[in-house]
Amino acid sequence: MADLITVPDDSLLVDVSVFLLEPDQVNRSEWTGRRKVTGLPGPERWVGNARLRPRWTEKAKRPWRAFGAMLRGQRNFFNLRVLCCQRIGPNPTVAAGAGNGTQIPLTGMTPNSYFLQAGQYMTVPLPSGHARLVMLTENLEVDGAGEGIARFVPELNEIPDLGVEVETRDPYLPVNSTEAQFGWENARGMMTGTLSLEEHLE
Repeated sequence: MADLITVPDDSLLVDVSVFLLEPDQVNRSEWTGRRKVTGLPGPERWVGNARLRPRWTEKAKRPWRAFGAMLRGQRNFFNLRVLCCQRIGPNPTVAAGAGNGTQIPLTGMTPNSYFLQAGQYMTVPLPSGHARLVMLTENLEVDGAGEGIARFVPELNEIPDLGVEVETRDPYLPVNSTEAQFGWENARGMMTGTLSLEEHLE
């Protein structure tokens, strides 16, 4: 069982990038050069990277060395904040009728508004304890009762509980390192480094 590790200061993780991997297979004809893409079974998953802002003093370096040690290579995980303060105001909650695919009903939003735009992120807590980062593919339009349907990728693969709060202000992605070893670069008194990451799924 993996442990969730606290990031010393996630504002110091900069140049954060995330990419969604689609499980598919490409077959290309040697005669025509044409290709056929076939979707494969299995969940889509996020991968990404982030860079530590340079740390100069010994005191500033220590928490990050300890953080790296606590990750235990690829064993443990942390929540990588994808965006900071994407929006203000309360988070919505899951309404009745949620499924495990690429859309869920939400409630508790500002009536008659566009709560989120296509291309923005949400993090949806799931019954297994995993939190799934999703990206909207359509604007989230809210009716007069403060309700709307969020449409996104990737699939949730689990049905979220009724009433659970969905993170829309500071969306995050649970990640673990893709490297069995972990450390930081040190040069002329400066400590920095880049983390290679993948969505933590277990």
